[in-house]
Amino acid sequence: MMHALRVAFRTAGAQHIGLGHVRRCLSLALALRVKGGSSVFLLDGDPDLCGVIEAEGFETRHIHIRDDVESTLGHCREFIIDAIVADSYALSTSYFQAMKGVVPVVAVLDDLADRELPVTLVVNGSAGADELHYRGGPNTKYLLGPRYIMLRPEFSEAPVTHTRDAIQRILITVGGSDPYGLTSRLIQWTDASLPDVKQDVVVGPLFSDTDALKEIARNVAGTITIHENPGEIRTLMLNADIALCGGGQTTYELAATGTP
Repeated sequence: MMHALRVAFRTAGAQHIGLGHVRRCLSLALALRVKGGSSVFLLDGDPDLCGVIEAEGFETRHIHIRDDVESTLGHCREFIIDAIVADSYALSTSYFQAMKGVVPVVAVLDDLADRELPVTLVVNGSAGADELHYRGGPNTKYLLGPRYIMLRPEFSEAPVTHTRDAIQRILITVGGSDPYGLTSRLIQWTDASLPDVKQDVVVGPLFSDTDALKEIARNVAGTITIHENPGEIRTLMLNADIALCGGGQTTYELAATGTP
């Protein structure tokens, strides 16, 4: 009988970090589950994100950065992990060196190439990834470029889009958090420039002041719908004539739906 792969995802998410790290780890974990694998998430950051992960059916443990290595290794031994996938800018070269002696496969989702990565596998699905100067170990393998971007399963479907003669609907989404309050300004700028369009505004799970955002939406002239942590954002993207967004994972999701 074939052994089912057991993977630990060591990732991070918070208001100042956003949700991108967690989202792409979830995308990979969902794909592994289809193949019969099991995953556990080791999360550094906002404990509320544990609920987002557990809603997808994955066990989650909260990690404190002060005892990160010891805690991570303890969980890897507890779950008899075959591979660890790390996705966090806070993890240092020494962290990965400590993992190598315990976990058979150490993979890193990294889009900075700002430190040595003595690991088994480096994955970067961003455009221009193959131009970065990664410093891995002698046997490190690299999967670089948009063919390796990690998107949620629904984005694997080919989009069916319809181009209107004029902009009627705009999607505004800056990601899982909005620490600089950009969403409210995008609503007002859009209303000033295109007062007759409908705005679909996405509020992520780490937004800090949703009530204030709703108040701004009530005071502009246009038609605005607030979507709080929507489960099906692909439909919103397909219905939009254009999107105003933050960078990161959302950019690639919009590309996958053919949304300008």
